[in-house]
Amino acid sequence: MFMNRWQETEAAAMQDAAGADPTARELALRVYSSRLIGQDPDLVMHGGGNTSMKQALRDVFGDDVPVIHIKGSGWDLGSIAAAGLPAVRMAPLLRLRGLTALTDEDMVNIQRSALIDSSAPNPSVETLLHAWLPHKYVDHTHATPFLALADLPDVAAITRELFGDRLVLVPYLMPGFGLAKKAAELFDANPECEGLLLVNHGHFTWGPDARASYDRLLEHTNLIEAWMAERRPEPLYPVAALPDRFVTGLLPMLRGAIAVHGGDLPVFDLRATDAARAFLARPDVGELAMRGVATPDHVIRTKGHPSGLTRRRFPVGRRR
Repeated sequence: MFMNRWQETEAAAMQDAAGADPTARELALRVYSSRLIGQDPDLVMHGGGNTSMKQALRDVFGDDVPVIHIKGSGWDLGSIAAAGLPAVRMAPLLRLRGLTALTDEDMVNIQRSALIDSSAPNPSVETLLHAWLPHKYVDHTHATPFLALADLPDVAAITRELFGDRLVLVPYLMPGFGLAKKAAELFDANPECEGLLLVNHGHFTWGPDARASYDRLLEHTNLIEAWMAERRPEPLYPVAALPDRFVTGLLPMLRGAIAVHGGDLPVFDLRATDAARAFLARPDVGELAMRGVATPDHVIRTKGHPSGLTRRRFPVGRRR
C-alpha cells in the first residue's frame, strides 16, 4: 500500500521558504506535493507523470493574468523546484481547444510562446490536457497498480466495479493535442468524476488544493492495489538461493565489460527479491521477456525489449 507522506510541518516550511507573496506560497505547496509524488518510484514508474496548478499572476502592466504552472521538460518530479513548473498563459491554451487539429510542432511552439518567462523550460507535452481540466491542482502519474489495471483486457469492467462513475476511461492516444481533446470531451460529459484512467497510459486526478489532490491520488491507487493484492497468486515455481559466485564473480565482470564500451564504471543495484527470482524461474520467461513494456510511453526509456535484445538475437526458449 502507498503511504501518505504529507507532513504539515514540512508543507509550512516550504511555504515560509517561498516568502510572503501569496502566489509563491501557493506554488510552494505544488512543489511540495509534486516531490512527494516523484520520490515514490511506484507512483511515477520510469519517471512518468507531471503535475500542474492554476493561479493568476500579476504582469508588468499590473494586470492579473490566469496561468497554469506545469512541469517543465527535463525536470524530475522528485526534486523539482518552482523553476521547474513554468507559468504558461491560459488564454491561448484555452483557445486551442477550438481547433480540429494541431501538429506537435505547432503545439510546442504555441506553448513556448505563451510562457511568462521566455527562458523557462518547455512545458510538458501534456500541458493542454492539464489546462483543459477546470480544476486548480491536477496530478498525473504512471503508478504501478494503475498501469497493471490500464493494461488489462477487461479494464472497463474492472474500473466500473472499483470506482463506478468516479473514474472515466480515456482510450489510448499518443500524448499531445488529440489526447487532450478526447480527455476534455470525456470530462465534460462526466463533470462530477474524480479522475481519468488513460488506457495503456496512466492516471489523472485533481483537487481544490495540493493536499486534496495528493490524498485522492493515493486513495485511488491504494484501492486498486488492495483489489490486486486479494487476487495475487502465490509463486508457481520454486525459488533457489542466489549463488554467491554470481555476486562476487559475474557482477564485477559485467561492470567491467560495460565500462569498456560505455566509458564509465556503472554501479549496480542488485534486485534479487523472491518475486523477481520466481519470475525468472518460469519456463516461459523467454517469451514473457519479449512481450515489451508495460505501457507504450515507456518505450522512450526502456525500448521494446530488454537490453536491446530482439527475437532474432535471443530466440524464445533459448537460455544463455
